[in-house]
Amino acid sequence: MKYYNYLLVSIFILSYACTECEETQLTGETQEWLEYYKNNDFAVFSSNGNYDTLYIQNRYEEDGDYITNCGDCLCETIVFDFDLNKYSFTLAASHRQKLFFVLIRKNGFSIGPSYYVNDNTFDSDGYYNPFFEEYSYKGSSYDAIVIDCIKCNEVPIKKLVFTKELGILEYIDKEGNVWVKQL
Repeated sequence: MKYYNYLLVSIFILSYACTECEETQLTGETQEWLEYYKNNDFAVFSSNGNYDTLYIQNRYEEDGDYITNCGDCLCETIVFDFDLNKYSFTLAASHRQKLFFVLIRKNGFSIGPSYYVNDNTFDSDGYYNPFFEEYSYKGSSYDAIVIDCIKCNEVPIKKLVFTKELGILEYIDKEGNVWVKQL
């Protein structure tokens, strides 16, 4: 089932073509949002004395290319599929400057907002409200993308806090448990 969701998300992302074929690579700033997970395969989270490990189950990278004989272009795409004890979700980048946060619901449908890095804007999916917030973590302050639920009874993860520097720092599960990353 998880492989099926991964495949579905990957096909969805790859199905869109670049608007400018001369520029198929992810922008530098978009790459910065993914850098942490290029070098770290897992993270430990705790909540009320319980521990869970987030790990990368699948990693997919496709270079952007311009196919001259077809007149088509493909954007560089990077996809990370994460697993926790009870949840699965995906972080992906494509279209040069777009980050997708994809959360898998119980019924298998994928939902999640998008962030346009260069424009500093969000697309909401109706289930989550993404926004920026200064987030304090272990004595330091970080600019974070916070993804907060709108339809909380229909989603597996109620809140997710994500930074460039340290990836996911916190999430709140459907039972209301706050899971905080341990370094």
